[in-house]
Amino acid sequence: MGEIIKSIEKYLMDDYSFFTTPGHKQGKGYSNIENLFRYDLTEIDGLDNIHDPYECIKDSLNKLSEFYESTKSYYLVNGSTSGIHIMFFSCFNEGDTVLVERGCHKSIINAIVLRKLKVLYIDRDKYNVDLLLPDKFSFIDYNSKDIIFNDILKIVENNKEIKGVILTNPNYYGIYIDQKKIYSYLRSKNILFLIDGAHGAHIKAFNKSISCVNKFCDISVMSAHKTLASLTQGAYLHVNKSSMVGKVDEYFSIFMTTSPSYIILMSLEKGLYDCVKYKDVSQNYIDECNDFRKLIIDSDIIGVDNDWIKTKSNNNFCYDNSRLCLMFRYGNVHAMDLYNHLLRNKIVCEMTYFNGIVLIPSYCNPQNDFQKLYLNIRNFKEIKYINKIFEIFPKIYDLDNTKAFEPYEVLYKPYEFLEIKKCVNRIIFNDIFLYPPGTPIVVRGEYIQEKHVEIIFEYLKLNYRVNGVFNRKYLKVLEENN
Repeated sequence: MGEIIKSIEKYLMDDYSFFTTPGHKQGKGYSNIENLFRYDLTEIDGLDNIHDPYECIKDSLNKLSEFYESTKSYYLVNGSTSGIHIMFFSCFNEGDTVLVERGCHKSIINAIVLRKLKVLYIDRDKYNVDLLLPDKFSFIDYNSKDIIFNDILKIVENNKEIKGVILTNPNYYGIYIDQKKIYSYLRSKNILFLIDGAHGAHIKAFNKSISCVNKFCDISVMSAHKTLASLTQGAYLHVNKSSMVGKVDEYFSIFMTTSPSYIILMSLEKGLYDCVKYKDVSQNYIDECNDFRKLIIDSDIIGVDNDWIKTKSNNNFCYDNSRLCLMFRYGNVHAMDLYNHLLRNKIVCEMTYFNGIVLIPSYCNPQNDFQKLYLNIRNFKEIKYINKIFEIFPKIYDLDNTKAFEPYEVLYKPYEFLEIKKCVNRIIFNDIFLYPPGTPIVVRGEYIQEKHVEIIFEYLKLNYRVNGVFNRKYLKVLEENN
């Protein structure tokens, strides 16, 4: 027996409750399916062809498009990453300029590199961080309205060459932006609006308080496997602009595998049919999430919800209440302590972040998973400490970042490894960021400044993992004279 199989079987010997992806929670969303390998078929007569659908796949895709109210929708078996690549190649030409979030998913940066695009950044990440800080550490004034819209408007008006804007909505934590006003403005400027909705496939069926992420945009991609009962790598791609369908068809054919997994296709359809089934059901797992938040309301742990985010942000942001983002009220507990406590008690969380943990429940979690979570939160014996990380975040967002090269230009240049302290005024080869939460300190192609080096050392001193730092000592920089 192979090493991977042995490791998985050993892991599954314990009775874990999964508050992480995939959304089917180890098959709890399925019934009456035995021997999954029987379904691992290919494009044979009677089973259609995803590259030229004309029978069962075509009928299923029509239902997908009907449910999400798109012009055309696609099943993706290469994950949302393939959808991101399809979007970028369908919408932009080499040399075009796009506006993306500075803390966007790496698949977006990779698409920018592959398509050889010029990039400008909007710094939404500072709001994500600030909203999850204890109040006394908050560093943003939310008195103004439409913060993200105004940030986009300012950048677009000063950079007429922008061809597209790409936002992540909702993000990993469940924080959500209303897209309607942004979409209306960008349409008036003939600028494409693309959405990485990897965490939003469930919203139309389960969360009536916010708009489905594919509604107010030109193209969107959703990771069905994250929040629905679909297998890992299963995703949906939605096009809302009929003039773009032809190009999307072409790049779908280029980026999609020629050996699509029918098991993943079957699970994508399962996710769709679950959405149709639950859309008109008044009670769903969001009620379980809300009940859980009420149970811990008197503790030092806050279950972030829509009311919390809307109040703190002065209605600039909303929240997807199907996500469980737990934050420490006073910021004096280490997130890994809680994460490890839950793991020891057979509860698997999605991730830790600087002030808490993120859990991703779905409609496939049985009720006793939530009961088990509550009991173990209640039994958590925290160790208080002073979390100095909060003092560093405002420094990151005060940095003046200077770009020397576009990200794709850096890829073809020679590099070397240097000690961090020797890298001032050199050009970084790869992104340097703290994960979680994914906050970039300096991104590929930018100059490294003294303040960057100071912040990197501060992170390392606090024993945080800084991605892009090698052996906690070296950075990868372009060779001089490049």
